[in-house]
Amino acid sequence: MKSKHNTDALPLNLKALFWSYDFEALNATEHALVIMQQILQYGTLSQLRWLITHYGKRVVIRYIEKTPASTLRPQALALLKILLPIRHVNTSFRGAH
Repeated sequence: MKSKHNTDALPLNLKALFWSYDFEALNATEHALVIMQQILQYGTLSQLRWLITHYGKRVVIRYIEKTPASTLRPQALALLKILLPIRHVNTSFRGAH
């Protein structure tokens, strides 16, 4: 039997980032890639801190390094390169992987 409390539920302060999703159905484990993408693209520093705390700095950096840079807004990528020790970015286009 499942618990009534979803321990993988997202914090309410992330809800605005997922306006096109069923927020209550999102799960931090099952939907990690979507969650990382939205927070890295549009999140605040507070939301980015949650992302790093929840998934770990190495996981977030690895996601940024492996995801085609064209999937991130240039402004977001520039800020992430300042905030995190990103060694390289994937310059391939989205459909090239």
